[in-house]
Amino acid sequence: MTAVVASQQSLIKSDAKDESHIKTMHSKFINIFQQILGDHLFLKWKAELDVVSSVLYFYLTTLQGSQTLGEEYSGIVQTDLGGKNIPTKFQSLSFTFIQSAWPYIMMKVIDYADYKAPIKSTANLKSTANLKCYIQYFIMVVKKINMLAFYINGGNFSIAKRIIGIKNWLIRPYASDEIDSQTFHWLANLEFIQLVTLFLKFGYELKLQKFSKEIKKNKDKIGIESKSLVKTKCILCFQRIQLASSTFCGHVFCWQCIIEWTTAKSECPVCRSPCYPSRIIHLNHFELS
Repeated sequence: MTAVVASQQSLIKSDAKDESHIKTMHSKFINIFQQILGDHLFLKWKAELDVVSSVLYFYLTTLQGSQTLGEEYSGIVQTDLGGKNIPTKFQSLSFTFIQSAWPYIMMKVIDYADYKAPIKSTANLKSTANLKCYIQYFIMVVKKINMLAFYINGGNFSIAKRIIGIKNWLIRPYASDEIDSQTFHWLANLEFIQLVTLFLKFGYELKLQKFSKEIKKNKDKIGIESKSLVKTKCILCFQRIQLASSTFCGHVFCWQCIIEWTTAKSECPVCRSPCYPSRIIHLNHFELS
């Protein structure tokens, strides 16, 4: 019987079945290691056991040139992009590495760099945390893009197979449970919305970081002016400053006065720098009685 390109539902079933068997293998490892090493060492090596379980599963199947249990269950086989040859050993090894070990290795490298880096200031800790955050965002975006492409055109459910260039063929088309393509179109729309939301959230967090840096940049200037607030009058109401609040340019006013001013006119009353009510800094620790 002529083979056809594996359908989306066949690939989903195959991946779900493989995940189920990997979890079963992982639970066996857990029981063995807990009994031999005890709870303390087991918790220390738990992340490594996850990787070992996945690598061992693909070693016993894909790296031996055989179908995985999920592929056998769904009736699909792997080939190169041309569809004429089975994947090479290098392709199978690369797939196993990316699928099982790459995310773990990436995060371990960051943790090691964080451990070895000298802690001279909180800036070092923040930069490492930001790097981890960027890596996590990158992984999420790649997964979302892969799923979007999968729902639209099929191809590969696995990112690793898509990167390596492995194609899946359905050798039992009579056993395929066809799903209306409209269902995958709806899933693609939802995936696209999630991807856009992820980009917007990332952009918003970058904006917050920039906002925090601007606050830090003007902190000293604000502090110098706020020391003399007891003797200073607000230039807007000509009264002693109440609920001291500062613009980003460092000028201090009454909270009510500067809010009313910037609501009517989006600029600092002193230097005419752009200023908005949402960006007024309330100096709570300098509040006057």
